[in-house]
Amino acid sequence: MIRKFCSAVLCALALLLAGCSSHPPSAAQFMNVKKNDGFFSVGGVFLNGDLYDKEGPYGTDNDKGFFYVLSGYGRVNLFEIGASLELVTIVPIAGLRGEYFGVQGWGFFRETEHCDGKSHTIWIGGGMLIQQYPISENFKVGLSEHISNNLSAKSDPDDYGSFDFKNGYYPEFGIGTYLTYKGFSIEFRYGREIGEPRNRFYFMTNYAFFN
Repeated sequence: MIRKFCSAVLCALALLLAGCSSHPPSAAQFMNVKKNDGFFSVGGVFLNGDLYDKEGPYGTDNDKGFFYVLSGYGRVNLFEIGASLELVTIVPIAGLRGEYFGVQGWGFFRETEHCDGKSHTIWIGGGMLIQQYPISENFKVGLSEHISNNLSAKSDPDDYGSFDFKNGYYPEFGIGTYLTYKGFSIEFRYGREIGEPRNRFYFMTNYAFFN
């Protein structure tokens, strides 16, 4: 267990990789860690929704499509720490959880270029409340509510094949639901961009191993 927990901590400390996207982490996997234990998980997310309006030379690339997620968690009593790798962005995660309720937070600072063409160093991250309802020892369902500032890659849609990516961001609030069976989970989440009439829908699946 100590080895698993230390590995999760090392993942969290491996921050500051160049990133291209970051969205709220899985509620199901956060609530799936056993007391004084840990695991790693692999999964994928299908994201569908409204794109950014094209403002300036850059438009959003990854508000639609599929991307992979790798994560690792360690838990000691009620305290939990971990990290999630979404595409090439590592995000540290920490929180508290019991059998029925949990709260997780995540985030990091990132230099971004928004629609005004200027660079800003801003906080990317958020917080999530989770309510879990065990049906049996292995089968659980849950609900989640989140508010976050999400990182999103932007590039010039008129320059096909270009690798000139910039980091953009958008604030979001949303709700979700999930179910888990042992190490496997499926999750649906709805997100609404704050201040703009844009909606996004997340379909997530994960499988935990070494637990």
